[in-house]
Amino acid sequence: MRPFTLTGHKGAVMSVAVAPGGSIVSGSADGWLKEWTVAGTQATCQDIVQQRARKIICAAALPGGRVVSGNENSQLMLADKAAVPVNRRFPDTHGRSLYGVAVRQDGSVVTVGLNDGDAWEGGDNGKPSLKVWDVAEGRCRRSINLHAVPTCVAVLPDNRVVMGSSFVHVFVFDFTTNTLHYLRGSAAGNRNAHTAGGVNGVAGLSNERVVSASDDKTLKVWTLARPRRGQCLHTLRGHRSSVLCVAALPRDRIVSGSRDKTLRVWDVTEGGGHCLQTMRGHTGWVNCVGLLPDGRVVSGSRDKTLKVWGVIKCAADEQPSGDEA
Repeated sequence: MRPFTLTGHKGAVMSVAVAPGGSIVSGSADGWLKEWTVAGTQATCQDIVQQRARKIICAAALPGGRVVSGNENSQLMLADKAAVPVNRRFPDTHGRSLYGVAVRQDGSVVTVGLNDGDAWEGGDNGKPSLKVWDVAEGRCRRSINLHAVPTCVAVLPDNRVVMGSSFVHVFVFDFTTNTLHYLRGSAAGNRNAHTAGGVNGVAGLSNERVVSASDDKTLKVWTLARPRRGQCLHTLRGHRSSVLCVAALPRDRIVSGSRDKTLRVWDVTEGGGHCLQTMRGHTGWVNCVGLLPDGRVVSGSRDKTLKVWGVIKCAADEQPSGDEA
């Protein structure tokens, strides 16, 4: 599969987000947020704002062309092209480190990171937390203490969020019941847990499942449904280095990106759990990945580029279903 390449950043592309209208937002180590409008194999680029001398770690797109992003100075920023000034900083952010950001269904924003404070029982300086932000008011609505350093976050469709940690754990916070659940199968020492490093990316799947991407070169699919909540359904092996990102695709598939410079498409159906396709083209780590409305995949890399990959099709797609036979 031959992708087409988007160039313009002068540093590693650290994050991609797909806006409600289908445009691509990218955040880079060069400090720039850029918006890309893709039509076929053509793309136009518009600079949104530069956070001078601040590497953009994570970004998420809001309605109305707004973008919320976190930078290496642990600042949470709102970029709004229709506002003056374009960039606005949220007060009282994590203080020590900001690792991930996501948009909830009600329009609020969640972030994960380390607050300023004394060392906690895990040994790191700062206190791990999940924060909820009111975008319109520009303030933190709620701060929830965690017991492991959160490295990534994704929103689930049922008022929950899933997080990965630097200690191989995967955990879920339920805003309805105000409870934090650690997936028991992901606990260190469990035979199904990730075995090394941290969890770099998480994503929600259908049928109450989530997927985690890890430094141990694997992805794991977990169930959140009772009575098997926390059980590992699949361990996906094939990448030759740390898996840095993951996104859900239609038809019970996922796409992952790795330090091995490749993307892989995986079947995560009940009887699946295997790689369908390997996509090569980047010359650096694949740091981030997203799904476009037309089914194409966008990836961002340490090689300073984004690539847009055609609609993912595999041999199995050519087989007629039972209804068509």
